[in-house]
Amino acid sequence: MNTIIISGADAAYWPLLSGLLHSIEQGARKEGIAVGILDLGLAPEHRDRLRSYGAIVVEPGWDYPVAHFSKLAPTAFRAMTARPHLPRHFPGYDMYIWLDADCWVQDPQAIALLAAAASRKKFAIVPEVHRSYFTLAPYVQWLHDCYRRCYDDKAANWLVYYPLLNCGVFAATGDAPQWAKWQEHLGRIIKRHDEFFFFAEQTALNGAIREGELATALLPAHCNWMCNRAMPGIDPEGNIYVEPEPPYLPLSIIHLAAAKSGVWPLLDQTGKTHMRTLTYPPLPM
Repeated sequence: MNTIIISGADAAYWPLLSGLLHSIEQGARKEGIAVGILDLGLAPEHRDRLRSYGAIVVEPGWDYPVAHFSKLAPTAFRAMTARPHLPRHFPGYDMYIWLDADCWVQDPQAIALLAAAASRKKFAIVPEVHRSYFTLAPYVQWLHDCYRRCYDDKAANWLVYYPLLNCGVFAATGDAPQWAKWQEHLGRIIKRHDEFFFFAEQTALNGAIREGELATALLPAHCNWMCNRAMPGIDPEGNIYVEPEPPYLPLSIIHLAAAKSGVWPLLDQTGKTHMRTLTYPPLPM
């Protein structure tokens, strides 16, 4: 399939985006997969580096004719309004794979798995479900509040029973029905509010998939490991990030939510603590 991996960043996120691109060098790039970047406020030197890398760089607009919203939302939020429209921003591909800039790929087979799953059901994504993830009342209340801000109470009370589908990592064919439904739901949500809501786009995708009962491949947590839900473990040699519980399976894509900087104490299966940063080193300049 004619495949593209897409991400987006502004200048502040450049080190993370650079690390993501570096992490796919030995896998997706060697397979000839194209790379697209949403320019959300990158510096000129970043754009130059991306073009020398071979990336397709697109500066999106707001994608929705809601003037007040563009005044309220941070410029980087254009990534959220652009994401349901990726086939229009990067036309001509059979398969679209989105990776948030604060993700990086530890196992290249994750890209192949995303593409294979999406080729069968047209859309593949990872629910925030794992035996190591905490599911406490504040998290459930936050999720319910997201739905209540975007839908009526009846829909919110129904949607909250489904696992959250995290839109930081997904794959979709160009003709997936999720695109149009996602665009429609997000458009309605934006018109409904006079205020900026960071999770509007992710909430819209969940609502679109659940309401439309759209066939969607649901992949395991190691394909989008959420560090804000549970910190990873590490192997005894300190080289591979793994699930924090037995059998300590390796993680494939690490999503640095709440762990974009700093040094973290990670346990291996022997109980030893390893102090590690979780970011991937940026591309060599």
